[in-house]
Amino acid sequence: MAPNANSYAESWIASVRRECLDRFWCFGLRHLDYMVQTHVAYYNRDRPHQSLGNRVLGERTQLR
Repeated sequence: MAPNANSYAESWIASVRRECLDRFWCFGLRHLDYMVQTHVAYYNRDRPHQSLGNRVLGERTQLR
């Protein structure tokens, strides 16, 4: 496994906690699963990423 993989995973987990889980109440595992899946979709489709110049991931693929 790549040496930096753990730091990327920790950064993503911190982002999920800060942007999603710290803002909502979770009422069970199914609800937690739904919340995380919804956040993942938002993260990949609609959320601006600082490393991409505050563009969303979809814009990056459209520019290529």
